[in-house]
Amino acid sequence: MTTNGKGHHRFGALLAGLRQKRAQSQLALALDAGVSPRHLSFLESGRSMPSRPMVLRLAAAVGAPPDVQNSLLLAAGYAPAPGLLSVMRSGGDGLTTPLRHAIEVALSMQSLPLHSAVARARPALADVGLRWFHAGVVTPPASPGSGPPDIRLHAQGFPHVAWLAHNVEFGYRAHDPLVRATLERHHPFFWEDVLGDHSGLTLRERGIFDEAKEFHVHTGFVAPIRRRDGSVAAVSCMGEDIEARNPSTRLAARVICTAMLEKFENAPVLAEYPTLHPEARDLLRWVLDGRDLEWIAENCGLPRQAVSQSAREVCSSLGVTDLLQGALRAQRYHLLGTA
Repeated sequence: MTTNGKGHHRFGALLAGLRQKRAQSQLALALDAGVSPRHLSFLESGRSMPSRPMVLRLAAAVGAPPDVQNSLLLAAGYAPAPGLLSVMRSGGDGLTTPLRHAIEVALSMQSLPLHSAVARARPALADVGLRWFHAGVVTPPASPGSGPPDIRLHAQGFPHVAWLAHNVEFGYRAHDPLVRATLERHHPFFWEDVLGDHSGLTLRERGIFDEAKEFHVHTGFVAPIRRRDGSVAAVSCMGEDIEARNPSTRLAARVICTAMLEKFENAPVLAEYPTLHPEARDLLRWVLDGRDLEWIAENCGLPRQAVSQSAREVCSSLGVTDLLQGALRAQRYHLLGTA
């Protein structure tokens, strides 16, 4: 969960907008949701942040449909509701086709050579507005203040060459908050998750992203995976117009980029992998089907904590830090067997 000040205000503003659209007073919504008016006021102003159950309770109280409910969850820093993929598959979301296509592409990439897999990923990312992408490894400086992070780009990809050259020429990597976020975060993020409305940026940082717009780069998505040596492998995507708050866009971007990272990394040979027990195989199959840990826990009747522990153990056995990466690696090396 992300709990920064910008996240607080995004959730509060969205909730207040929904309430006002229904012509509800704070008191009426507080009574409907079973919370105190003071607490609701704190939530809308950004002084407090809700728990996941509180988000769902408030979403129900304002009559939010599934897509809006998930927007509230994302604004509060939580994963979308478990049934999201089922809603999209049944035609309840306008981006059903790109998301389903993304999952199919990610699975097909595992059997392709690297250059073919990258070419396969390109149209799937373009479907959600990510026109350019490149992969590389970011290594932090030996000590704070000793220099900029070292960034080594992979030869494969469809990078925005002009913007990257401009970025390197002016030494922006030493001041770029997205580079810092890539090193610090363990989960994929859209630029706006880090940058917000740019009000918290320094003048120098704002200048970087103002110049990016001159190259038709307005936003982007980064999928980082921490390596055991402390460096971070990442796929960085850029575009002009992306629905970054749309849950299906987030899922599609993540699944494609994680599949690419799995191809870029030199995965161990099959002999180095353990045999997965049936529960682990089921867990990974559900992940490949777009399910999250909340859904798995609910449908298996297991405590969320137990499912999270199983996920950590599976990741450890496969030598990865991300469950989706583990699922794709297991699929690539035929460790999942038959359903």
